[in-house]
Amino acid sequence: MRMILKITANFFQSVGIQFTPQNNACNLLDWTGSGEIIAEGRWSSSDPDFWVDVVKTPGAYLWRPTSEMTTIEEAMGSTIAWPADKVLMS
Repeated sequence: MRMILKITANFFQSVGIQFTPQNNACNLLDWTGSGEIIAEGRWSSSDPDFWVDVVKTPGAYLWRPTSEMTTIEEAMGSTIAWPADKVLMS
């Protein structure tokens, strides 16, 4: 059984970290398990989604594709869901 951890602003507060624009930068790892950093982005403070700022592997598939987006390149400038165990906070 696989569990997805949902990180929220309350989590940061519970461990004594003040959520700011400076500490929400992250790298998104390929969800298939390769360990490759496929994008850089920012964690959204209001929910467990991530804003995609820089795409490193354009053809990488989204973890939860939509009718508008299926690859990380198409998600540039948008918020997307991503498994917490595939996110590295910067």
